[in-house]
Amino acid sequence: MKKLLLKITTIGIILISLSFSLVFAGFQNEESSVKVMINYGEEITSSNKVILNLLPVNIQKENIASVEFSLDNHNWRGYNPHAKTWESNYKGAYQEYYTAFDIGETEGLVRIYVRIKDIGGKVSYGWGEINYTSNNGLPTINHILANEMAFSDKAIKQSGESFNPFIISSNDTVLILKTSNTEEISYSIDGREWSEWHTVSSNIIDLKLSFDGGEGKKLVYIRSRNQHGIEGSIYQVYYLIDKTKPQIEVSSHYHSLIHVNGRLEFDLSLLDLQSEYIDYMIEVHLGYQAISEAGRVKMYIEGRATTTSISVSNLPDSDIELKITAIDEAGNKEFKTLKVPYID
Repeated sequence: MKKLLLKITTIGIILISLSFSLVFAGFQNEESSVKVMINYGEEITSSNKVILNLLPVNIQKENIASVEFSLDNHNWRGYNPHAKTWESNYKGAYQEYYTAFDIGETEGLVRIYVRIKDIGGKVSYGWGEINYTSNNGLPTINHILANEMAFSDKAIKQSGESFNPFIISSNDTVLILKTSNTEEISYSIDGREWSEWHTVSSNIIDLKLSFDGGEGKKLVYIRSRNQHGIEGSIYQVYYLIDKTKPQIEVSSHYHSLIHVNGRLEFDLSLLDLQSEYIDYMIEVHLGYQAISEAGRVKMYIEGRATTTSISVSNLPDSDIELKITAIDEAGNKEFKTLKVPYID
């Protein structure tokens, strides 16, 4: 008799354990008879008070006796419509929408469980999920800087915006990003396939970029996400690739380039098909001394050179050598050296 009782007890324990396992497995089943939509289907919220939309699948709404919600599948709350409050262990009535459910302050993926009992006593389970992050926890890109410009005054002049792109002379470059609350970065060049996620260390990353072989404008899209996988806004960074040296042309009011009475006058024409500005330097070397003049011209009409008048005075009564240097915004340099005879 004792052996029989022991066997029955053991079988009872196994049945209870099996029953619990079946209930829990049914609760985890994605094909549950009730689901919860949070904030009308949003994936991310920055508010810890959310709206719950109850979606019974195989349950008649008129047969629902009570509804409860939980963040941990253990502590349950129901909505009291009279007091307009959420109360522990309160058997709330069915509503299509429930407002101001508090999901707490823990950032990351939040799962909200629902437990429904029908008028026949049958209990059904379901859930919904949403990512929570406070406004202070969203991944943010605070500052962008092109590596080529990091140690020059161009770092101030170029911002990477559409009207003021980073101008470079190579297909390969490094973009420096300073971030907040950012775990990983991914990028796309000109809307093509996104790169793999790159790990951010101490909120800064040097992002290596490789463009195609053509010159002209390039657009880089940048995605960021925090440690919980929550993504921030997509940033756009503009580049202009200019590999070609500027063109230099010199013309004189005379039949040829000469200097008279210690004075040299000529027209300098500069052209670049990509950069908007060209810096120039005029140099005349006189033994141990040099006369120089610097300036900048703008490309006003696409594909056409800009001409500026140059005048150099206090020249000796002898032939001189004139050197002209032109540098575009990408750093491409062109030189022109001319022998200028003296005419008495």
